[in-house]
Amino acid sequence: MWIALAAWYAAINLLAALMVRGDKRSAEAHRWRTPERRFRWLSVLGGGPGVLVGFRLFHHKTKHRALQASVLLLMLLNFALLALLIIGTTRSAG
Repeated sequence: MWIALAAWYAAINLLAALMVRGDKRSAEAHRWRTPERRFRWLSVLGGGPGVLVGFRLFHHKTKHRALQASVLLLMLLNFALLALLIIGTTRSAG
């Protein structure tokens, strides 16, 4: 289970960072953009770190403080739920 969970987090965060890069390139080319709600959903699914790293790495959405704050909040909520899962699993195994 833990290997699958780690693989999920790695994949969703890579996808999130790549989506930020793609949106940055679309913005520069004046093409269709990725809706901000998609970045929030990626954060709900565990990709918050990838979204935030992508924002910093690609200098994208840096003035969108509300978006950055919501992604950070969702990321922290996701980490809290993961911690509860870990604690619950280790207590039931012990």
